[in-house]
Amino acid sequence: MIHFSLFHISLSEELRKVCLWLTGNLDSVGKFRIASHFPPKDLVANYYDYYINNVECQKELEEALSRLTCKKLTQPVVEKLLFKGTPMIGKTRAVYEKVIKKLQDFIVFAPSSVELGKFRCSELQPMPGKRGLILFLDDIDEFIISPTIDLRFFVSRLESACHRLLVVATLRTGVEMTDKVIAERHGRDLLQDFLEIDFRDITEHEANELYEVAKKFGRVQRGFDGKTPGSVILGLGEMRHRLENLGTNERAVSKALKLLYSAFLPVPEKELVKAVSDGVFDTNFQNQRINWDDCIKELRDNDLLKDLGTAVTAPHSDYYRHVYDPDYTPTEDLCRLEGIFAGRRDAFSLFSLGNSLVVQHGKYEEAIKSYDRAIEIDPKKTEAWYNRGYSLDDLGRHEEAIKSYDRAIEIEPKDAKAWYNRGYSLGELGRNEEAIKSYDRAIAIDQKKAAAWYHKGVCLNKIGRVQEAEECLRRLWRD
Repeated sequence: MIHFSLFHISLSEELRKVCLWLTGNLDSVGKFRIASHFPPKDLVANYYDYYINNVECQKELEEALSRLTCKKLTQPVVEKLLFKGTPMIGKTRAVYEKVIKKLQDFIVFAPSSVELGKFRCSELQPMPGKRGLILFLDDIDEFIISPTIDLRFFVSRLESACHRLLVVATLRTGVEMTDKVIAERHGRDLLQDFLEIDFRDITEHEANELYEVAKKFGRVQRGFDGKTPGSVILGLGEMRHRLENLGTNERAVSKALKLLYSAFLPVPEKELVKAVSDGVFDTNFQNQRINWDDCIKELRDNDLLKDLGTAVTAPHSDYYRHVYDPDYTPTEDLCRLEGIFAGRRDAFSLFSLGNSLVVQHGKYEEAIKSYDRAIEIDPKKTEAWYNRGYSLDDLGRHEEAIKSYDRAIEIEPKDAKAWYNRGYSLGELGRNEEAIKSYDRAIAIDQKKAAAWYHKGVCLNKIGRVQEAEECLRRLWRD
């Protein structure tokens, strides 16, 4: 930012009086310029152009600017705009493009909190002329929590002194300082008068494009992954820092989400997350509704959670690995989920848990218990019968596995996978003739099921039907 020197720049008499008026209320020369000479390059890096059109409340914003620029103004006009969003999403750039650039004749006064702390309010007289003034408070949170600034009083004095006044500010959400801002009574009272302008969330595709642009400008910091919108804006390290500074309940919910993700439930219903938080991590959300709502809002405001209405999820799967309690290993708690899911009569979650126990941890006995609980709730859940048989096969319990496949086939006779696996179990028991019949049923449903052709050939070879076995292999190669 360039400081004006009243003795080296040629100014109109009206503007000279305004500048003298401003500097008369500061111990040092403040940062003020005509809006038309307020350079965007001094405000923000070029790649933040991406966010200029992502501001919401466009109609209300245009109406406020129209009131300020009305030529037939009979009464003083005061407008207050608050651009809210996470750090580094382009709030300052948006203020320039959407506001300052359109108020060409206004004077922009952009003091630091240190400069404003030196303000001598007793000397403030009515502003000369009818030129408009923009008080630009970048990171208004710093002004509100400063012990040397009574911002509400300062703004009220400007309102009484200016014919056209725009107070425009940015507020960093999702950071510790925001809590202090809201806790300050004069901060709450001040901000409730502002038109709040939020930013639309960028998509994962947009985040990828932004990441590529950022690299060209040398702006990619350690921790950017190029996939997650939040990490492109903030960096994964910043996200971890936010989580560490949240309360016990928020961290418990983040662990519950990570645990459910490990159980192959990446988009759980809110009520399920609440039950797991209470049942595994000793929260008390079921009896304290308001704490639950506050907790979800806190995680959402910190970009650690996407609120989908009835369900929630992390902004990106990488968050579970790099952000959501990186040191927390959910393996030990997985089996504790079975009782919670069963108590909720949730067959789908029990089935997903069983899959997780098999695929990620090789815990077949525990998986079978989870499938059994799912089948108790929903006896016609074909997938649970099939995966139960698969787990029994891996334990060498082929007779039991065949019974599970038989139940799956009873429910869904055209399940080629169940017929194929039934054949595999029979083959392992040396019942090759029966196995061949099961493989034939699988092939009849799915002619291109290569594994069925192969294992049918193996069984034929074992019982001496070599020519037929060779034909199976030739068919396999043709396909």
